[in-house]
Amino acid sequence: MDYEKKYKDALERAKTIYGASECKDILCTLETIFPELKNKDERIKEEIKVILANTDLSQFALDYTFADMINWLEKKGR
Repeated sequence: MDYEKKYKDALERAKTIYGASECKDILCTLETIFPELKNKDERIKEEIKVILANTDLSQFALDYTFADMINWLEKKGR
């Protein structure tokens, strides 16, 4: 069986549904199954969160906490 072709076909069908749906539950489910459906900004935001979570922020003279930074990122994502 050609699993790569089957995956690509399923992804194309998911893209069609993703583009036509306004239901947040459906969108979240499709993004879980096919992470590449998340928009670029969302993926970047998630990667920044991972970097921040894995960085020792105490080594920097910062005016903001980790929580402040995450809150700012979340607001920017709206």
